[in-house]
Amino acid sequence: MVLLVCFGRLGVYCCSFFPSLKSFANTKSRNKSLQHRSASLHWTVFKLQFCGSLRSLYRKTTTQKPPLNSALVLTMIEKISVTINFSGEFFSPSRAERETGLTLYKKKEVGDIGVSGKYKGIPIPYGSGNLEPPATLKDNEKILWLANTLETTLSKFIACGADEPHLYVGYFYKDQCNLTLSKKELAAIAKLGIDFCFSCYENTESE
Repeated sequence: MVLLVCFGRLGVYCCSFFPSLKSFANTKSRNKSLQHRSASLHWTVFKLQFCGSLRSLYRKTTTQKPPLNSALVLTMIEKISVTINFSGEFFSPSRAERETGLTLYKKKEVGDIGVSGKYKGIPIPYGSGNLEPPATLKDNEKILWLANTLETTLSKFIACGADEPHLYVGYFYKDQCNLTLSKKELAAIAKLGIDFCFSCYENTESE
């Protein structure tokens, strides 16, 4: 009798245990399936992000500006200003214009009354004038034009009372100041035997 009761209870326990075991197995199987799906989803997202990064990198490399080389050396220079100033205690810009046939700008004769600066309202004790290339010239032609012009006229300016002048070049650039002087320009400037000065000015968005 006691054995029957024990076997009966064992049967009930087994009947209740095996469904639970089956349920546990099903749950574990579902968890594995979910983990597999999650891993697959993460891999898909990674591939999409990786492909997107490659496309973005490709666009950047295909649309960026080409590297600077000798043919593009002036691409960052937006404007070039070239001028030479003649001045001296006995220099007369009007006489120099007659002697050379050239036109000077910002002329001051000895004794003119100054309108600004140190000599404002009083006689200026020197004469001065600027020689500039024609406005119709391209920027890359200005230095050579001025140097070639001075080759035949510099002595005449000095004869008109000018002290030794200086050649000034201003480079107006954006982002980066990449500039060059050609062999012809260097040779023409060197032939003059005068000082060559240049300055760089950055153009900003607010200007």
